[in-house]
Amino acid sequence: TMIYVTHDQVEAMTLADRIVVLRDGYIEQVGTPLELFSTPVNTFVAGFIGTPPMNLVECRITRQDKNTFAQFESGLKLPVPDKEGTNLVDGQKVVLGLRAEEVTPMNTTNTSFPETWVFQGNVMVVEPLGNETHLHMDIMGVKLMSKSEGKQLFKPNETIKLGLNLNEMHLFDAKTTQVIY
Repeated sequence: TMIYVTHDQVEAMTLADRIVVLRDGYIEQVGTPLELFSTPVNTFVAGFIGTPPMNLVECRITRQDKNTFAQFESGLKLPVPDKEGTNLVDGQKVVLGLRAEEVTPMNTTNTSFPETWVFQGNVMVVEPLGNETHLHMDIMGVKLMSKSEGKQLFKPNETIKLGLNLNEMHLFDAKTTQVIY
């Protein structure tokens, strides 16, 4: 057993079997690299683990009929998939978390997303990194980062379709920053 201290999250993720995420001397979360990446307990861990960091955007929960949505001030409304054990309240302020890997540029051969999970987005910035490309997107006024294969070519101000994998959505309480979904 060895304890190794680093401020480099990539180094920690590649070396460790278990990681302790500390902030201001307090333990935020303990887990395997995959647990920290996939199931962050709060917005600090969500934004700290992963490159690029998880998209974190404030919104409100709205309910229509028996459906639940994440409603943004800009008017964008994302369906929230049903998940057992959650108690989302109409009007509740939350922070939606979605990793860049779950914001997928669509092409005509990619139809793996339900129609209600596909949105038009404007490419604001393109970061070609060789094996992958990071896209800074604007979807109806909501800014999200997308991560795609490096071989795909995009241009600033281009409008593209994006599939959002909402099954991988995280919701955090806006006040406590703790995960609630």
